[in-house]
Amino acid sequence: MSKNDNFPHVYVISLPRHHERRTLISNQLNRLGFNFDFVDGVDGTKLDSDILEKTDLNFCQKKFGHSMNNSEIGCALSHIKVYEKIIENNLNNAIILEDDAFLLSSLPNVLKAALKKRPDFELLYLFHGKAKSWPVKHKLPDGYKLARYRYPSKNSKRCIIGAVGYVLSQSGAKRLLELANPIRMPADYLTGYLQWHRLKTYGIEPNCIDTGHLDTTIPGRDYGVHIENHK
Repeated sequence: MSKNDNFPHVYVISLPRHHERRTLISNQLNRLGFNFDFVDGVDGTKLDSDILEKTDLNFCQKKFGHSMNNSEIGCALSHIKVYEKIIENNLNNAIILEDDAFLLSSLPNVLKAALKKRPDFELLYLFHGKAKSWPVKHKLPDGYKLARYRYPSKNSKRCIIGAVGYVLSQSGAKRLLELANPIRMPADYLTGYLQWHRLKTYGIEPNCIDTGHLDTTIPGRDYGVHIENHK
């Protein structure tokens, strides 16, 4: 399929050694007509001591009841790299994917309609866990709907978990970057705590991308939908 310049540019976060993952998601993006670049992810197994010293693990433990492992720190740094690229390249918006995203064939048409319905969005989820929305939802092709998500109360711990695929605007990237440093929370939290960043946040329902077909590269996560069942 020919590339569609009307879609936001796609940045795929992927560790350089993940050749098979890169091939799989490249094939999907090419088939659906997206322009994309890979952003080399930060390997959590090779973090400099300087980065670890600057990471505020106490904040995460106090606020959320758990710490962050090195893979989560690397993942957070990887998403920050994309926010910086959006700002540096002065993009109106961009699609951010992790390399284990599985793109449904409906994605191009649904995304095109969603962007037309709400061009003022700052954050648009393509994949996410539970989210509380306003009752009025816009109809999209193939039975999908576009929902505007509500801000929980300031002290609420309600969070939208899921950073495998989302669209972020220029203003959204600037806001998340303001909140990102020092590293103190997983990437899912930075995007998912709407009551903190206060971005105009929408989501496509049901999810128009999927995940879980590949083994996670961030083992041991103990929050949200990532809680592992240990026998």
